[in-house]
Formats: sequence, C-alpha cells, structure tokens
Amino acid sequence: MSQFLRQSTASQEVVLGYFVDSTDGNTEETGLTIANTDIKLHKHGATTLANKNSGGGTHISNGVYYAVLDATDSDTLGNLTVLCHPTGALAFRATFVVLPAKVFDSLVLGTDNLETDNVQWLGGTIATPTVTGVPEVDVTHHVGSAVSAPSVSGVPKVDISHIAGAANSTSTAQLGVNVVTATANSLNASALATDAVTEIVNAVLAGVVEAGFTIQDVLKLVGAAAAGKSSGLDTGSPIYRNLGDTLNRISATASAGNRTAVTHNLG
Repeated sequence: MSQFLRQSTASQEVVLGYFVDSTDGNTEETGLTIANTDIKLHKHGATTLANKNSGGGTHISNGVYYAVLDATDSDTLGNLTVLCHPTGALAFRATFVVLPAKVFDSLVLGTDNLETDNVQWLGGTIATPTVTGVPEVDVTHHVGSAVSAPSVSGVPKVDISHIAGAANSTSTAQLGVNVVTATANSLNASALATDAVTEIVNAVLAGVVEAGFTIQDVLKLVGAAAAGKSSGLDTGSPIYRNLGDTLNRISATASAGNRTAVTHNLG
C-alpha cells in the first residue's frame, strides 16, 4: 500500500530498505553511503527521473535507512516512486501518493476538514449561492407536480388544501379553522393537552412584577400578609406564616408604627 505525502512540504521522512548485500542477497548492509543523487524520484506524469533535491540516506539499523524529502521533492500531486540502488546493495523501490495539503491534514493528521463543494446536480451546474456557505434551494416540483411561482418574490407559496383528510375552506387569503370540543363548539382548558395548560400557567406565574419578584412570589407574600397566621405584632417583630402554616413567609422589624426591615421566605 502506498504511503501518503503532503504536497510541497518539507521535512517528510521516508524509509529506505532493507538494503542487503548485492552478492549473497541476505547480509544487511549497514554502512552504505547514499547521496541524494543515489535516490531517484519519478513524479506523477513525468517521463524522466529526478534526483532527490538534497540530502541522502541515513542508516537507522539492520540495513534500514531513512531520507527526508523536502518541498521540491513533493511538489507534484499523484504517484511518487522512490528508487535507490547504492553500490554494494540490491536495488530498492517504494511508492507514495502526494496529496493536497488539506486532504493530507484531514485524512492523516486530523487537523483539518475535507472540503466538499456541490457543483452539479443530475448533470446540471448548481448556481452560486447568494450568501456564501448557505445552500440555495429552488423548489420547482412537489410530488411530481410543478410548483407555481410565488406571488411575492422570495416568499414560498403554501396552499393548504386538506386537513386530516378533509378539504379546507377555499376562501381567498384565509385559513378557516374550526375548533370543536365536546361542549358545543367552545374552546376550554380541558381541550388542551395537560402539559400545555401547565406550561401556560407556569409562564404566566413566572412573569416579573418588579424588583425581581415574580407573580408567583407576590401571590405568596400577599397570601401570607392577608390570610396567614401572624405573631409578634405587639413586640415590633411581626411574623406572617404561609397559608399552609409550614414556614415564616414574612419576618419584619417594626418601630413606632413603621416597618423598617423585611425578610421574605419564598421557598
């Protein structure tokens, strides 16, 4: 399997060898002198061999060497064949594939993403989008039928002809909706889903009245002050209990008929 290289990139190390003795075909050659001119490159589409641009081979161990390809060596996309036949050793051949930088970084390093641009659809050229990076979709047919041009440019025309299998009203520019319940065509809370009623109530109660107090908070405080048990009214430390009589909802400090401090418990 061919190894991948990054186009026009320096410092790409490749392995050369095993190099074995040219006489017995077995003894590992560990002391070869491999110059850049001993390393021949066949670049994709070329009809001649080129010397490696600079630097030769360096021994690693057991007759295995490495060479470092530079930006000139890897400047041509496609197949790259490396050939080396140093004196005293059998010839060596290896194949590589030079990839565009973005493709190499995506597939090998994982530091980039492949770029996929749709240029055709069913043989036709796709128009350049109005906004870069945002696909432009023109809907011409729906379920095999041509879609009519919209009355207002850029605004899709949607004609709802049926709801739940029944034909809809054909009144111009109107959508007739009849909400029917078990109580003579009236809409009431029971006709809504339970979770919808809960969400509506919670949303209303969460509305802020002032100073961060919600409607629910105010109702708790008003209920305690108006209808909850109280104590300490004659000592200057009045306390008002919540309606369930489980906690002190309001704890205050009073002096000379004035309420000077108030602590709220909205739990």
